[in-house]
Amino acid sequence: MSFDFTPDQGGTKLDLTYAVGGYLAAGLNTLAAPVDGVLTAQMGRLKNLVELGRPEPSAQWRWGR
Repeated sequence: MSFDFTPDQGGTKLDLTYAVGGYLAAGLNTLAAPVDGVLTAQMGRLKNLVELGRPEPSAQWRWGR
């Protein structure tokens, strides 16, 4: 996992790269969408914390769906 911060239009752009390797009988690609969803939710909470001062969950993600 790596984070890259760059200046962007009066703010900061954060690029997250997450690379996974290994073996899973069903294929690691079966985990890509769920992991992407979790990381997207976490980055949304980080954005809210930085911009709003509170890490409320983003509207994009709800546990149990």
